[in-house]
Amino acid sequence: MLSALVAGAAACGPEAPAVTVDSDDYLTLIDHPSEETLEFVIGPVDLPLGGPHIRLPMQWAKLPFDAYMHGFEWEMRDGSGQLLPPELLHHVNLIDPDNRELFSPISRRLLAAGRENQKEGVPKVVGLPLEEGGRLLIATMFANPGDADYEDVYLHFKIRYSRAGEGLITPKAVYPFYVDVMSFTGVKDFEVPPGHTERSRIVRPGVDARILGIGGHVHDYATELRFEDATTGEVLWRAEPEVNEAGRVVGVPSSKFLLQLGKKIYKDHEYRVVVEYENPLDVPAPGMGMGAIGGIVAIMGDAEWPAYDPNDPDYVLDLNNTITAPDRMEGHGHGGGHGAKPMEGMDMPAGEGAAAEGPEGGAAGAEGAAAGEETEGHHPEPEAEGHQHGGSEDDGEGNG
Repeated sequence: MLSALVAGAAACGPEAPAVTVDSDDYLTLIDHPSEETLEFVIGPVDLPLGGPHIRLPMQWAKLPFDAYMHGFEWEMRDGSGQLLPPELLHHVNLIDPDNRELFSPISRRLLAAGRENQKEGVPKVVGLPLEEGGRLLIATMFANPGDADYEDVYLHFKIRYSRAGEGLITPKAVYPFYVDVMSFTGVKDFEVPPGHTERSRIVRPGVDARILGIGGHVHDYATELRFEDATTGEVLWRAEPEVNEAGRVVGVPSSKFLLQLGKKIYKDHEYRVVVEYENPLDVPAPGMGMGAIGGIVAIMGDAEWPAYDPNDPDYVLDLNNTITAPDRMEGHGHGGGHGAKPMEGMDMPAGEGAAAEGPEGGAAGAEGAAAGEETEGHHPEPEAEGHQHGGSEDDGEGNG
């Protein structure tokens, strides 16, 4: 598929992905007007202790009215409504396939949530514009790193909003962004051998903007995540992951720059995202490594957000990877290319059931293989160390 896309781009350009969804397959968004929240519920899944990560088929939702999003919160519950440990959610990502990212031409990542961020928000004077009829692509992965089996598990996710045109003040429009130390369209995780490991990536924004808030995603043994202006050398943000008594990462501190009116970024500057790891083991880190940041920006001046191009090869590849990841049943499931198929004529229903992702990764190195590069294999995991990831984190979702 990757080779075909490259050849197609060289010849006459790739076909735009066919992302059609039957109206009956849209996930229901439950409006709680007194709380000003939209809720969706995903599940049920059974999560045996020590079992594989469970990556659900892609699900879709359609926004019911014009609004501004001000944040989110989520909980894990069983079928009777009892609260469950939040660690049962590995991540959930909301993706807008009809707009592009700030630093790349791929689909816009509206938000990503996991154990690092169970609740996030901004004041109502700012908000992400949501349009009635706008589509949300929802990617969810569950895991059970705890000490018991769980059955009938549901994710309850709420988006906090204010309706457009109903308040005394129209919120300032802000937009999400996401940057990964790896490729935007390929493998998202990497090997972390014993000792020090550092990964970085250079990017450019599509418009001058101000960063109003920023956070990130890393794996165990990460020591620092930072974002810097590679043109001037200024460090715009850095964070040291929070760890528990066992040394496992439980969060990455986020920062807001509202009072400073944001951190300025310019489309004629280059920017670098960097992650560092210190692996104390004598074997590669069982969970491998990741490094991604995400946040919100406000556009400077009267510039406009760059338009997305559904025929851009990176857009096509990324959306294809994201939607087909559960069907490949390879690796940990954060992106990928192995086993993916061209999207021409492909319908994308919400679907039922789940793909249980096995202990051996097969997608790691899909991007390198497409470019004719040698790729690294995935090392077996020690039984008593880390969380049971399996293969590559390569579902194209992004976890900023």
